[in-house]
Amino acid sequence: MTLVENIKRGLFSDNSSIRTVSFHMLEEIPKLPDPLLKELLEAACDFSEITEDVLYVLLDRDIPGSCMDSLLKLIDLQNDSILREQALQILEYTEPATLVRHEKAISSYFSPEKIAFFHLLANGNEKELWDEFHLTLVALNTGEGNLYKKTRMLAKVIAQKGLIDDFTIDSVMNDDLNEGIFTFEGIIMVYIIGVLKKSKYIPILSNLLYSEDDFLLDEVELALKSFQTDEVVHVLIPYLTDPHSMIYAASIVGSIQTPLATKALQKAYLEVRDLEEKSILFEVLCYGLREDALPEINDFLAKGYTSQLIDTEEAAYGFFKLLELKREE
Repeated sequence: MTLVENIKRGLFSDNSSIRTVSFHMLEEIPKLPDPLLKELLEAACDFSEITEDVLYVLLDRDIPGSCMDSLLKLIDLQNDSILREQALQILEYTEPATLVRHEKAISSYFSPEKIAFFHLLANGNEKELWDEFHLTLVALNTGEGNLYKKTRMLAKVIAQKGLIDDFTIDSVMNDDLNEGIFTFEGIIMVYIIGVLKKSKYIPILSNLLYSEDDFLLDEVELALKSFQTDEVVHVLIPYLTDPHSMIYAASIVGSIQTPLATKALQKAYLEVRDLEEKSILFEVLCYGLREDALPEINDFLAKGYTSQLIDTEEAAYGFFKLLELKREE
């Protein structure tokens, strides 16, 4: 069974503990199958006890048009203002063409300006998209409201339509790397690198894991996770044992389901001495349901290690329950 198939067995369990850890595991998977996204939304409509978990997992993910009906139904079912707002945020990330096709259905949720923006994303030409991108970027740099999400949405469409070339990406990246400080434009280019899977940037992005800019680090993590290749694992191996980069490196390598990724995490677990770093690697091995890492997982539990950062018992519980393995006493 695949990782998603194993986790899915716990998502709709009557056991709230296994359900909770299963959703936590699902959050760490960068790309979920479209049918699962639809199934999650349908289940959230029928079972309110999982609505919050489902919405949290779906936030900031690309939502396919096949999910539109279920998502609209879920929004209408929400009496909780916070959950309703989260569902509306997810709706914004639905494919622009789908939003335009459902304009009548969504018009009561969004302003006319927002609807016009969806039309621009779906049908705008190169000049219109770039003009709006630059105007939004200028406003973002001057602190005019929370416009990062809008800039990101424009960047995604520009990238997917092939309206940006390597020269533009290289120019912005080189400027920011030389300055040693990343601008919003540079951070957006990191996002575009992930969208387009520009593998030549893997070493450069990896080195940015030493940054102290949390905003930049989040985009670097997402970009590196998007590749899902052993090329990323090879580059990140030394970062797994460096205390300044290991948290993000472990999360990235942990999202890659290959034998090399498992071996890299096992090796790092054995090499690090700090117990919190060992706990982070333990959780990643558990969340990835990596049965090959059973010796390291049993080692951690047998030695009675504890953590201030990680719920190691929850991670272990999910690992053994979902893989149907007997835990050593």
